[in-house]
Amino acid sequence: MILQPEKGKNVTRRFIGIGQLISRPFKWLDSDLVKIGMKTSKSHYFLMSFINALIWSVSLFALLFVLLYVQSGEPALMGPGLLGGVVFLIFFGVFLYYPRVLVKKRAENIDKNLAYALKDLLLQVSSGVCLFNGMANVSVGDYDEISKEFDAVVRDINAGMSEIDALEKMGVRTESRFVKRTIWQLVNVMRSGASVVMALRNVVSSLVLYQQKQIRDFTQELNMWSLVYMIFAVILPTLGVTMLVVLSAFSQAGVSKGLFIAVIAVSFFAQVGVVGFVRSRRPIIYG
Repeated sequence: MILQPEKGKNVTRRFIGIGQLISRPFKWLDSDLVKIGMKTSKSHYFLMSFINALIWSVSLFALLFVLLYVQSGEPALMGPGLLGGVVFLIFFGVFLYYPRVLVKKRAENIDKNLAYALKDLLLQVSSGVCLFNGMANVSVGDYDEISKEFDAVVRDINAGMSEIDALEKMGVRTESRFVKRTIWQLVNVMRSGASVVMALRNVVSSLVLYQQKQIRDFTQELNMWSLVYMIFAVILPTLGVTMLVVLSAFSQAGVSKGLFIAVIAVSFFAQVGVVGFVRSRRPIIYG
């Protein structure tokens, strides 16, 4: 965003009532803003998204208007206005969905180091360290987002909240499925008076098995995508151009330089697309 939501409260102060009315259908936005730690209201963020999308669309409209006027010498409003409206809708939707993207990204970063943090916590609790001190040690460890989550739990407990309530708050706050599962098991064990060590050991074991399954599934899927990549990187450029040359000899159409460039460009962008898709499918486990 050009105008950051945290710094634009003076801009939206007069329109906050309109923002509350219009943003009412976007109920999921409240929880997403809380989960990413953005200290702003839903209505304010909605108005800031509207303003930033409007800035982008007006800027593009002005740029196209000036370019077309310089080229043709006549003012044109239809084309730049239509494109500016489309850009406004796209950017407005992106800005509204961006907190959800950050929430999912944070959950991925939590899952990335979750196994190591839980093993550390299990080792400490098994050695006789109390659960609170174990969580405090994990909170200052080098476990990225999961350390921040445990730091929030420790701060809530130091502020007077019970361990169970602080852990439940963490389970509601995060989008990580395994963190939720770990928290609910710990809470149930603490309420029943059972062994916390056994609960942590079961969670760590199931998490490791799940990660191993993810790796096996990705390896099997990677074989298929490797074949798709070879098709776009080797088979289509070579055999495709060869077939075009052979067919052009019969039809006397010829193969132009532009056609070769088009084949290379299509092959390049297809390879980039396949590599990007495979990268997005890679399980986030080891950083």
